[in-house]
Amino acid sequence: MFSLLLIALLVYLFIKYKGFENRRGSSDPVNVIKERYARGEVSREEYLRIVGDLEK
Repeated sequence: MFSLLLIALLVYLFIKYKGFENRRGSSDPVNVIKERYARGEVSREEYLRIVGDLEK
């Protein structure tokens, strides 16, 4: 019985951790630069240059 509860807890924590990671955004470089552009951290010119470089 205890082992089932432990396994259920581990599964819950794993799913919760993965869900948190997905909400923070992707580590895909194009998505990262899109998010930075949306927040105003890079100019339009920088965004277009970086996306162009990444898609080569």
